[in-house]
Amino acid sequence: AWILKDASGKPEFVQGVMIDITEQTLANAEIRRQKHYFEALREISPAAIVTMDAGEIVTGWNPAASQLFGYAADEAVGRHIDDLVLTSGELRAEGASNTQAALESGQVNRQTRRARNDGTLVDVEMVMVPLDVDGQSLLHTAALDDDRRGAGGVRVDGLAQLVVGANRLAAEA
Repeated sequence: AWILKDASGKPEFVQGVMIDITEQTLANAEIRRQKHYFEALREISPAAIVTMDAGEIVTGWNPAASQLFGYAADEAVGRHIDDLVLTSGELRAEGASNTQAALESGQVNRQTRRARNDGTLVDVEMVMVPLDVDGQSLLHTAALDDDRRGAGGVRVDGLAQLVVGANRLAAEA
């Protein structure tokens, strides 16, 4: 708003502009609603969902990842994924190969093994999806152990799609 004054400096008029932002406000509210929905799905998902930055430093770790791998989220976030679940040279080489394949093809789906905090290996079905969110490269991984992939079990590829949607919405909000 502007105050227009007369020759003596006395305010004479107030001039302003108003813009209808109803549509933008409604769109932002819908993005927030969807973000909360997908975040809730990620938290209750039976799949271990791990998000990493381009350097493969863990930035997200859901409760199922804690249950499957034996690390609490605060123990995992900020650490390199190799130090958590790719603890042998063979696993690290396979992990690097999977990352490269995901970056080249847009998604990789593998049956593989990963290490738990106690050093035991677990057979998992894993989906890795690279994302570019506001110019920041992320890797998203969803994994299920054999006990959860059996007959009637959840498939991680569908869960990975939900996770991708959640992170895109999170970046927009």
